[in-house]
Amino acid sequence: MTPSSLERIHCPKCSKPLDPTSHDGGNEATCIFCQQKMQLITYPALEAESASPKPTAAKVEAGATCFYHDENEAVHTCSHCGRYLCSVCGIEETAGVTCPSCISTQRASSTETVSSRILYDRLVLGLAFLPLLIWPFTIVTAPIAVGVGIYGWRRPRSLVSPGRIRMVIGMVFAVIQVGIWAFFLGAQILS
Repeated sequence: MTPSSLERIHCPKCSKPLDPTSHDGGNEATCIFCQQKMQLITYPALEAESASPKPTAAKVEAGATCFYHDENEAVHTCSHCGRYLCSVCGIEETAGVTCPSCISTQRASSTETVSSRILYDRLVLGLAFLPLLIWPFTIVTAPIAVGVGIYGWRRPRSLVSPGRIRMVIGMVFAVIQVGIWAFFLGAQILS
């Protein structure tokens, strides 16, 4: 086991990387930090070097060169913009090979930034409680509060405010207001 591969192994007790001096040459090691003894079972993949694409030098008369690296031979073509790419620059996706520029353009266009969001729970509470200061307005705002509550029930909520409790409280209070107005107007009509 090489010292570089031993540094990739961490002690199960203290999570520190094993020191090359802690290995006895066999299958046993002792952590120098917590003195934990452990048995090492290594796999060949731990010793293998990671395979990275190796570009080939371009022969100008033989073929095209990479758009990003003039010295590398092109082995791919970007499926979005058509640029020639070397083995380092070509990013394989399900739709084909893509260049780094098209990847960054796709990410920029696909991520939507939400700059604001309507907080329906606070809107319902406001429509239900604020008009009480001038109570005749509740004849208009109470039904609107119920409608906004129904409409906003399945809309995206705030990322910071908790649950739908405000919306429920506002809707219940608005329904009570609508009932009081219905009772008051019904009594006026009947008398």
